[in-house]
Amino acid sequence: MKLQYSARRVTSSRYLKRLWLILLLSLSCGWHAGCQSEPDSGQSVVGRVFVEGAPLEHGVITLRPLQGTPGPKVVAAVRDGEFQIPAEQGPWPGKFEVLISATPSDVQAVMSGASHEEIRKRASEPPRIIASPKQGATRQHLVVKAGESMECEFHLKWAPVR
Repeated sequence: MKLQYSARRVTSSRYLKRLWLILLLSLSCGWHAGCQSEPDSGQSVVGRVFVEGAPLEHGVITLRPLQGTPGPKVVAAVRDGEFQIPAEQGPWPGKFEVLISATPSDVQAVMSGASHEEIRKRASEPPRIIASPKQGATRQHLVVKAGESMECEFHLKWAPVR
């Protein structure tokens, strides 16, 4: 019986040592992570979007970080050719690909509370799509710098109607 007791004692002693080691490693990792500098903060971005010279009525602008740029993708609404991204929701410093899409006219009609007839009429119209790089448009990029509010303008074209 004494042998079993001492074996258990050795096992529990090893267990406690391992537990302390894990606890110390966890605390040191937590302390180390807490001492790291905070991630970059978002930057304010405002701008205008024109399609063939006219302000884009309704749409969406997406800033997608390119490789090597930290931080999340940023999305904002475009209304009457203007968009505004506050710093709290803005992109982190780095290089971004800019993607802009127009809201279809039937969706605009639904959002504005138009009649069923107006919605059906707009749904039957061919969609207006902003030209992509595959359709000859230039790829849009934006470089966001730390501590600077950005103001930008994008000039786009409609894709050919098929």
